[in-house]
Amino acid sequence: MFPIFFKSLQPPTESQFKEKGVLTPKEFIIAGDQLVNMCPTWEWRAAADDKHKKSELPDDKQYLYTRVPCQKRVKDAIQVKTIEKDVYNILI
Repeated sequence: MFPIFFKSLQPPTESQFKEKGVLTPKEFIIAGDQLVNMCPTWEWRAAADDKHKKSELPDDKQYLYTRVPCQKRVKDAIQVKTIEKDVYNILI
């Protein structure tokens, strides 16, 4: 039931972002390009296969993908900030 329902949904052709928070394919590409240019962890990806490909989007801009840091690095970053805070408090 759900796959048939979602396949029947068409992306908007006119901007509805302010009213509904929905992007047109053109707006999605513009926003994605800005994200990729400003944040180096984000990049565009092609669809894995034709089944997941959307005809409204360019072949090389089907998905936005980010490389998320692993838990170990996140924990290390949190510990470093805690240590810096403790050192700062000692110096004061």
